[in-house]
Parts: sequence; structure tokens; C-alpha cells
Amino acid sequence: SSGINAEYGGLLINQTEVEVAEYKPPSQVNLSPCPLRPPPPEPLSPFEARYGDGMFNFLLRLSYSAYTRDSNTNIQQSEALSKRCIQLVKLGMKPELDIFKNCSARIHPWADKELQRIKQPPDRTNPAYFLQGICTILQLVEFLLDIIQRDVILKNIYHMTRGLSFCMSSPNLQITKTVHSLLTKLFTMFPIDERVNHEELSVLYESVNDIITTGLDRYDKGSERYDSKETSSVGSAEILYSPLMILKAACATSPRYLEKFIKEYIKCLQKLQKEHCSSARDTAQRSNPRDRPIPNVSTSDLIMVCVDLVKEQVDILVNDLNRKMFFTNLIILIEKSPDPKLLRSLTDVVARWVQAPNSGVT
Repeated sequence: SSGINAEYGGLLINQTEVEVAEYKPPSQVNLSPCPLRPPPPEPLSPFEARYGDGMFNFLLRLSYSAYTRDSNTNIQQSEALSKRCIQLVKLGMKPELDIFKNCSARIHPWADKELQRIKQPPDRTNPAYFLQGICTILQLVEFLLDIIQRDVILKNIYHMTRGLSFCMSSPNLQITKTVHSLLTKLFTMFPIDERVNHEELSVLYESVNDIITTGLDRYDKGSERYDSKETSSVGSAEILYSPLMILKAACATSPRYLEKFIKEYIKCLQKLQKEHCSSARDTAQRSNPRDRPIPNVSTSDLIMVCVDLVKEQVDILVNDLNRKMFFTNLIILIEKSPDPKLLRSLTDVVARWVQAPNSGVT
């Protein structure tokens, strides 16, 4: 036929060009199923113990081994490889994957041996690799505290006691800060005043006590020692930094732990006050203050660590003589210190004591 043109909604349609589907009864219609989307993948199941343990511990060790002592290796590349290993471990521990669920961390056989190397002279060709590798192990132990079971933690820490003790005695600031972070988390899980409940930690906690006592006593007597791993001697003020940071980590969860060292603590604070004020006078008398060497740790930083230990528990100074000496040193510091940052911190602490009704300050 010639066809009929019709207009629908402004569109011109030629009926001869429209194909009309042929009618078929239901019995002749093809009812074959349409292709469906593939089913979602099943969740990953944990590795078998023999495979999971090997992969898990390989990634942990590789995160440290990335810091090779080869001087031709770029430290940024080693750091990137180490971080990637830790990321893979964290990925495998996520609840939606949990492929390392049944794995057991065994880092103590090699970690303790490597930590003990802190007592040996580092590789002079590239000491940055040596120090970064030690800090990586300490950070790795801190990371494992959050993901492995408590009994496994105790077992690993027990076998790493010697290496951790060497790191706590190190005067290196980078290592001291890393050790402080690790001990803070460890003391949060296993408070040091409850060490009788955990025999695996008794040796380590006794070492903590000895290092604090020895460090405070060495500083009080004004001894200086030559560090065989460094090119210069360790000053008296720098000797105090590691014991104070360890004591701060212990007092974070066990405030009364300071009572064991209160006598040495007051003596150290008094000596810090004298050194701080005398160094300020020496700087003022110099024609060019820039000629004065800048220490790795300032007395201002050490004083603030000392004040932080008691600012929330002044009542720990039960002895009238200790209390009097403590506040006398604070008054002298506020009057004579030229450090604005220290003055601001001290005045904030004193203002908190005055405004708090039960601060213990009388």
C-alpha cells in the first residue's frame, strides 16, 4: 500500500516503515532465560596455618630488611618498601578480609638479635639505615600490640627483653622517642605496678626500674660519658632525657610509680633549674649568642617533662621538704628563665593548680 502518514507529538511517522511483530501463541514463545550477572565473589578465607604464618612473618621481617646497609640504596626507596609491607599486613588483618586471622607473629628470633646491635658501632658508610632499621623494629612491635593476642605479645616481649633494654639505654633521640611510644602502649596494656601478674614482663620491668634509677643518679652526679657509637660525648643533660621519657611512659598509667624515685627526681629538677639559669646568663654575656653550641636536648624540654610528671598529682610530694624544693625551683624558673615557651607552660600549670579546687597545692 501507499502508506499513511500520521503525526504523534510533533513526530511524522510513516506506518509503512513500522514493523509489526507477528503474533505468536504463548506455547511458541521462546522462554530461554536471559543471561544474568555473575555472582559476587565469595569472601576470602584465612590462609592455612603453614602458608599464612610464612607470608605474615615474611612481610614483617621484610619491613625491617628493606633498610639494607648498602650505601648505594636510596633510603626513600627502602622506606617505601617497608611501609608497603606494613600496609599489606594491615590489609590482611581487616575484618572484611581477615586472611591472617590464624597467623602467629614470631619476630623475637631475629628482632632481639637486631636490637642488640645498638650497642655496636653502626655502619659508618650509611648510619641512617642502621638507626632507621632499629626504629622500624620498635614501631613494628608497637603495631603488633594492637593486632595479636595477649599471650603472643607476652611471649615475644619476653624473648626481646635484652634488645629492648639496650634501646632504652640508648642516648639517640630518635630511638628514645620511638621507645617511649612503644612503652606507653605496652604499659597501657600491662601496667607496670601490676607486673607481678605477668611473669614474662618481670625482667623487662626490672630493667626499666634500673635504667631510670641509674640515669637519674648519673645526671645528679654530673657524669659525662663518651658514646662509642657517636662522634661526640653525651652531655649530662642529654643523659637525663631517656630516663625521664621512660618514667613518663610508666607514670601515664601508673601515676604513683614516681614515688619510688621522688628523692632523685627533686635533685634532678633542682640541677636542671641551675643549669637552665646559668646557661641563660652565659648566653647574655656573649657578644654573639650564635657562637654557643645548641645541644640536642634543651634544659627547657627536660624541665617540662619533669613538671608534666607531677602536674596532675601534686599530692605525691607528701614530704614537706620535697614540696618546698619543688615549688622553690618553679618560682626561680618563672623569675629568671628567658625561654618564653617554658614560661608560658609553667604559668599555665600554676594557673591550673590555683583554679582547681582539689589540686593539692596549698
